[in-house]
Amino acid sequence: MRIFVDVDGTLTKEQRANSITKSEHWNEVIQKVKELKRRGHEIIIWSGSTPYAQKVAKILNIECFAIGKPDLIVDNQKRRWGRRLKNRVVLPEEFLEMQIEEKP
Repeated sequence: MRIFVDVDGTLTKEQRANSITKSEHWNEVIQKVKELKRRGHEIIIWSGSTPYAQKVAKILNIECFAIGKPDLIVDNQKRRWGRRLKNRVVLPEEFLEMQIEEKP
């Protein structure tokens, strides 16, 4: 199974930016993540930025892939993505109509 695990408010007990160094860690969640990794599951730590997600993985000693949250999600079901990511989700039909600038 591929499991995406958020940082702030999920691996830490507080939902605030960069809480890995400012908040109590949610040790039960961290231990479960590590156990699932040992059992062969793919763990992806994600947060607002890739460097922060990588820093968290290193601090917590979790072997995983670490990424920032996507800027754009193309999916046929917007409602699945919840409150914080829903504004980043576009339907395939919307994606086809989008003008996306060159990456600098």
